[in-house]
Amino acid sequence: MAHKRFVALVGCENYFGYRILKPGMVVTLEKEPNNEYDMEAIKVTIHPFGKVGYVANSVNTVPKGCYSAGRIYDTFYRRTKGIIRFVTKNCAIVELFERKKHKINIKFTMISKINPNFEDPKEFPSDFIT
Repeated sequence: MAHKRFVALVGCENYFGYRILKPGMVVTLEKEPNNEYDMEAIKVTIHPFGKVGYVANSVNTVPKGCYSAGRIYDTFYRRTKGIIRFVTKNCAIVELFERKKHKINIKFTMISKINPNFEDPKEFPSDFIT
């Protein structure tokens, strides 16, 4: 079983407040690299409201057992998803969705100008391969 990762959603009082947050709501965490206060800022949005807060990134705001924004910043490209698990009067705890590993199969086709019809391997010149 994979290790669960939790973050704290803070600063909601500056947007819509904590009353709109309910356990089970899906949130989007998106990097905000041009944030003037925090270079590792991760904003949290909920459709259709928009921005509802930020992932905690200070020793004063990160609850025990949660990751800071700085700790998860390099674990995803631009955005990731999570689900609200708990809501308190001054923060919400969000469980991050697991990162899925994708298996990629690549099929190569060799095209030869020397012998365009090389379906039969016997016809393909052996000295062409180095």
